[in-house]
Amino acid sequence: MTLYLEYEPGAFRAWNGEPIDGVTHSRDIEQRWSAVELEAIGLYSPEPAEPLPQGKQIVGTSVQRVAGVVRYVHALEDIPPVRRMVRKSTVQARMIEAGLMDAAYAAMTANAVLFARWFAPDQPNVYADDPDALAFLAALGADTAMVMAEDI
Repeated sequence: MTLYLEYEPGAFRAWNGEPIDGVTHSRDIEQRWSAVELEAIGLYSPEPAEPLPQGKQIVGTSVQRVAGVVRYVHALEDIPPVRRMVRKSTVQARMIEAGLMDAAYAAMTANAVLFARWFAPDQPNVYADDPDALAFLAALGADTAMVMAEDI
């Protein structure tokens, strides 16, 4: 376990065996001393952090005094949503079914960047919310929700 030194009121850092108030203590005091004895010289073994709330991820951890208890505190952020992907072959099949594949192919072959992006062999999927793909489909008059719906 790592002990933390309160080097200023409310400020903690991992204790590496450095002298405390001019006294050098052996590193094994964490096994031999009680929590009360350690706290008397400013050393703490932090309590665990609060449980991680659903939908959050840890982006950092610190040691803080919370309501009088020295504990680990996590800095949290929302877990980014998973972006759904659709197979390009599914999109093509839906465009064929909608009678729009000829127009889609003509538009793609007229734009080298669009063509290269769509037919890249190492990228068989497209994000369902890709703004360029959605704009392209909308410009062709496609039902974007139907074409980009989840794969079967």
